[in-house]
Parts: sequence; C-alpha cells; structure tokens
Amino acid sequence: MTVWKAKRKTTMAIAALLLLCAALAACTLSITPKITETPEPSAAKDPVEDEPGDSIKALGWEDVDRLEVGEEALIYLYENPSTGYRWYYEITGNGVVELVSDRYISDPNPKGWDGVGGSRYITIKAVTPGEASIEMICKRADDEIAETRAYPIVVTAGQRSTALLYADYSLGEAGGDIRTQELIYEGELTVEKLAAGLSGWSKLDFSVSAVIDGKAVIVDWLKASALTGGTGGGEPDTGFSFPDGESLSWFMLDSLWRTVYENLGLEVYYTMDGGKTLTLPALSYPASFPADIPYLGSPFYVTHSDAYGDAPEPQYYGGWHASPTVGSGFNTRYRFDPDGSFIYCCSDMDGMDRNRGADGKWSIKPISTANPQNELLCLEISTRIVWEGGIEVESFGPTSQHGNGPV
Repeated sequence: MTVWKAKRKTTMAIAALLLLCAALAACTLSITPKITETPEPSAAKDPVEDEPGDSIKALGWEDVDRLEVGEEALIYLYENPSTGYRWYYEITGNGVVELVSDRYISDPNPKGWDGVGGSRYITIKAVTPGEASIEMICKRADDEIAETRAYPIVVTAGQRSTALLYADYSLGEAGGDIRTQELIYEGELTVEKLAAGLSGWSKLDFSVSAVIDGKAVIVDWLKASALTGGTGGGEPDTGFSFPDGESLSWFMLDSLWRTVYENLGLEVYYTMDGGKTLTLPALSYPASFPADIPYLGSPFYVTHSDAYGDAPEPQYYGGWHASPTVGSGFNTRYRFDPDGSFIYCCSDMDGMDRNRGADGKWSIKPISTANPQNELLCLEISTRIVWEGGIEVESFGPTSQHGNGPV
C-alpha cells in the first residue's frame, strides 16, 4: 500500500513536470529573436504581405530601445497555438507608440502535420516623443500565464528642420510690410504644417487642407478657419492688428500664399468647403476667387480692381491694327470686346496665308505668381477660318506692290 502511494506521487510529479515543460515550450523556444531569422510563411500565406521587411527594427527584450517619431519597430516571438498558449500585448505610455499590426505566421508545414508552431509579430509605430513600454504576455484562454517580457521604449523627435513663416501686411499695396518668423518642424514639410505655424504665431485659425498637383497646390479653406467665418482660434496676437474684416482677409490670403510659395515653390489655388469657389463677403473686390486661376497677391487685385471679374481691363478694349494707316486693304488686325471675346483677321495683303481669321475669348494673366506685375495677353481660340484647296496665280493689283508672286 505504501509502495502504491509512492508510485502514484511519482507519476503525478512527472505529469506536472511535463505540463510545465509544454507551457514553457509554447512561448520560450526563441530567447533572443533576430529579424534576420524570420521563418518562411506557410504556402497558404502570401510572403510579400506576411513577412516583415528586413529594414524594420527588432526590439530587444528588457533593453531600452530608442525610436524616432514615425519609425516602426517589431517584436518577434515563437508561438505554438496547439499548446493553447499565445502571446498577448499591453501598451502603456499615453499614446507615445501605437499598434500597427498583430500577426501570427506559421512555420513551413508542407506535410500538414499537427502541432507545428510559428511566430507572433507585433509591429508598433512611434507617434510622439516620450517613454512607453510594451509588455508581452504568454498565456492560455484560462489566463494561466507562462511568461511575460517587457520592452521599454524611448521615442525622440528625430531630425528637425526649419522653414520661414511670412506675415504679409501688403494689404493691397506693393512693397508692404512683411514680417518673418522661423518654424521648426519634423518630417516632411507640408502646407498644413505651414498653416499651423501661422496659426500658432498669429493666433488666427489658418485651418486648411491641401492637395499638391505637380508645381501647384489646391488649398481648401476649412469652415473652422478665421477666413471663412470660423471662431478664429482666439484673439489675434498683440503684434497683429486689423481695422476691419477686409484687411484681415487680405492678411490671411497673402500670408499663406507667400509662405507656401517661398518654402515649397508652388502656385497656390484657393478654394473653400471642399473645392467650392472661395467667396469672401468681407472683400469689396474681388468677391470671389476662381478655383482654376492661381492666387496672385492682394497688390495685383487692388491694382486691377476697376476691371476685376469676368470682363477684362478697359485699357485693352477696342481694335488693334498692325499699321497706323489703312491703305488699299487692311493689315493684320484684332478686335477685343468688353465681354472678353475677340476677332482676328489676317492681312488683306497676304495672299499666301491660309489662316484667314479666328475668334474666341481673351484674358489678361500674370506671367508667374512670383511676378504678377508682368502680364500676358492670352487668346483662347474657338473658331478658325482656313482656306483649303485652290490654285496659285500671279498677283496683281494692290498686292503687287510687295512684289509679284502667287496668290
């Protein structure tokens, strides 16, 4: 009887030991994991989607790892779901880091055996400077914990760069007061970061969203901005004063335009409320800014205030003739009408030009955003008059003064 009891105790001890070993084996076969030892995923998984990149940093157990804002890192641990144990994570640190993905990848199992293990991949991203910790817990569904591991992390701001903010007090006058202040930023410089810098400096709300298209950017003023009727983000800084809504509007338009152009070299197209035409009742001129025309700065609009809108400037109305007099026939000529339409006719003396005329729309536009004072006369042709066919004969009559030739 005594011998039977002894054997029973021995058997129970051996069974307990085996269970303990199985639990530990579920979580601790890889003590010092390295990213270069990542196992190949099973045939059922896409290796491009499931394998972590070689460039991602693997966090060390109990060692303090340092990350920069925006950087991602990986925790890699062996796991065997057939034992009932798996790894769980707990992140502390008030938003310093965030989870990107939590994935399990099985080891290769071409013969389909049961009990094949794999790896648990926890990918995190550094969000803001500070300290954080990730605790990995290996446990079963009944909360029986086999092992825990801690991964302390310190997140730093990383490399910082500087840009220059422009507070543009032109207010419609060329050569107006322009102040500057340095902006320190991290990562890629964007229109939104520049706008946020102007908000912080002036205490006015420059809330915008931006979409870059080549060498241009569409800047959409949000409803919360001080320009389009928002609260403004509080009272303007004591260094910024505006006698009325018009001067405030010009200040915001000019400051963001100049700041974006000087730092990013982009032409600025203004819109509001998700792409609608920017309309500002506070401005006496213009009342709106077409979404397909770049913003040109308040001095340009004030200078052209008498003619701004759909109709071009009065100084360009009328006819244009290539010579001061009219002989036996008209020379090359244009007519520019106040409604923005034009008519072109080639010279009556030129019998060889098959392009006899055209009509369409005309407008005056600056050569570039940087130099809005230099302008171009732009013609948009709707209809052409072209001679087709015919034969060549010797010229006679008035055209012969230019030498005999075919007509």
